[in-house]
Amino acid sequence: MIANGPHPSFSDNLPINWPNKQTGLRVVIQPSSEEVQSIEDVFTRVNSSDSADLVVRRIGSATFQFKRLDPLISKWAQSINVTLKLGLSEVLQEVSHFNFHLYRHNNAKFLQHEVEVVLHRLAHNVDSDEEMYVRDGEFDMPLFSNRGNTIFVQSQRDNSVFYGLTVKNYSSHNLFPYLVYFDPSDYSIQFWYHPPSATMPVPLPARHGDGSPSELPVGYGEANADAFEFWVPDGVASDVGFLRLFVTATYIDMTVLEQSSPFFASRGAKKTRPPPLDVWGAWTYVLRTEDSKKQ
Repeated sequence: MIANGPHPSFSDNLPINWPNKQTGLRVVIQPSSEEVQSIEDVFTRVNSSDSADLVVRRIGSATFQFKRLDPLISKWAQSINVTLKLGLSEVLQEVSHFNFHLYRHNNAKFLQHEVEVVLHRLAHNVDSDEEMYVRDGEFDMPLFSNRGNTIFVQSQRDNSVFYGLTVKNYSSHNLFPYLVYFDPSDYSIQFWYHPPSATMPVPLPARHGDGSPSELPVGYGEANADAFEFWVPDGVASDVGFLRLFVTATYIDMTVLEQSSPFFASRGAKKTRPPPLDVWGAWTYVLRTEDSKKQ
């Protein structure tokens, strides 16, 4: 897991390409509307889908189809139909904010093979008097960047399953990590981990002397931690979101990234507080599934 060979220097500046100016979302609006005008460095209206990141098509009085054409979202979540609660221009500004931060990256690909994120299923710690969840040891899934990482969940949320994340640092650098969840179904952005303060000890120290990584647990391992919960929305077979990991050498306040949905839609994943277990019961159900088309 530890990359070989020389590395570029790691300054105290933000190690991701954080341009001063947005290139802007390129959008086609159908039918064309004079009410929505381009906003410099935020979004630009174009005439052809060949040069667009997004095609917005009106299909009702306040209902629109958003067809995504950018390389990442179009691969996993091409189109959504939404009823807007805000004006279209305001929504496009938030979509532009979403795409802008989703695509920010470090061209040097620094630390690409030296930082790892692992997803764990959690279980209640029966040896603790506090409400604490720990890794159950039966489900540990390293996440691979720029490819699908499938989490199989039940469509019903009656039996909640909670998850946590571990960020591992195999590098020789002290790091401040930031985990940000981008939900393309509603264009919301939520921090799953942000270092609490600039004065705290570095959350993810350099690797240990024996070469083993330092680890930062997220969503488990302490009392009343916010774990994670995943589900599939009713009526669909699958859902998708994008979890981005940013790392910095020094603390950076990145809360400006976070935004609520302009559509006010429900999310397919979220931080959630596991329920207290001082009152609980146990039932056993045998579930048998068959393909109804074969009946």
